[in-house]
Amino acid sequence: MLECPDGLQFGIDNQFWETGPQFKGLKAIPPGAHYVYFALKDENYENRMGFFIHVREASQPDTQDVVVKKWSPENQLFESLGEQETLAFSESVRNMDFDRNLGAYPMDNLSQWQGLSGFISREVVDRLDSLNHYTLSEGKERELRDKEDVPAEEEGDIEKTMEAIEKQVREEEAKQEKAAKRLYKYREAFTGGSYYTDIPAKKVLHGLTGSALTEANFDKTSILRDVLSKVGSPAALLAELQYAFVSFVVGENLESFEHWKRLVHLLCTCSAGLHASDPLSAELFMKFVPVMYEQLRQLPKDFFSDDLSKVSFLKDSLNAFSSNVEDERVSPALKARAGKLRKMLQEEYGFYPAESID
Repeated sequence: MLECPDGLQFGIDNQFWETGPQFKGLKAIPPGAHYVYFALKDENYENRMGFFIHVREASQPDTQDVVVKKWSPENQLFESLGEQETLAFSESVRNMDFDRNLGAYPMDNLSQWQGLSGFISREVVDRLDSLNHYTLSEGKERELRDKEDVPAEEEGDIEKTMEAIEKQVREEEAKQEKAAKRLYKYREAFTGGSYYTDIPAKKVLHGLTGSALTEANFDKTSILRDVLSKVGSPAALLAELQYAFVSFVVGENLESFEHWKRLVHLLCTCSAGLHASDPLSAELFMKFVPVMYEQLRQLPKDFFSDDLSKVSFLKDSLNAFSSNVEDERVSPALKARAGKLRKMLQEEYGFYPAESID
């Protein structure tokens, strides 16, 4: 992290620090996916920007991955360098020329982090990464959308005449038009958003009537199979679930929160896919439960006592999953794994899945 400004809030995964004048990055980062993020001191550390990296396991020191970025004072973010500069700095890092300026990766919470990111491969990062390689916190998105050049205030008093009022109206209309153009450019060039898989709310089913149609609308297994055909495998879908969760919890990204909600609801409302006779039971849902276990443990302890709609969605989804997994056609192994999730929610959060919600 070349030319990193002093006093920047810099973090990786589930830990962050305030940088000093000698800071140039981190070393000994374990293999796997990691989320790097920062926030500016002059914004009171309120708005985060972040990006994923994926570190390969190196067989020799001279083959270890090195990520090189340089701070741009103009754009207020870290930018990639050209290929030749990147190669030169990477070689210097491997030769330990920057070793005194690199902090060691904190290993204390590594197992927890791996539980939150274990399915995220380099291919998944490349597939989901936004055009500019950054995810933005909700506050940062709002700032970039709404930031406008403020004209210098004219000296003297402005006479409150009809002409002045009409001028203000024209200026406001021009400002709104400019803001709309800025928003369009912002969406196209900056958030482009992460390339999340589309999750349809419903599937058009022909030839079904009565109870069969009703059951098909409640059981999302058919939609899940369609989504899996897009992402390629159950592991890729779980990776997308983890990617979205980290982006919204650590990166405070609203788009990622909405996608995480859609994925959780989809996976929790599949009943046929849970049955032992369905390959999805072992290939997907036996792995989905531990992923949800680790994710839900990151929530505040009073989370389920909140009446906000974001909590209601999660209560409804967990209730549906808890009810579906009690079906006699679900394997004992999956029931046992779901039971551990239910027990954790009861003991740590006082939430009892499948009970009525007042």
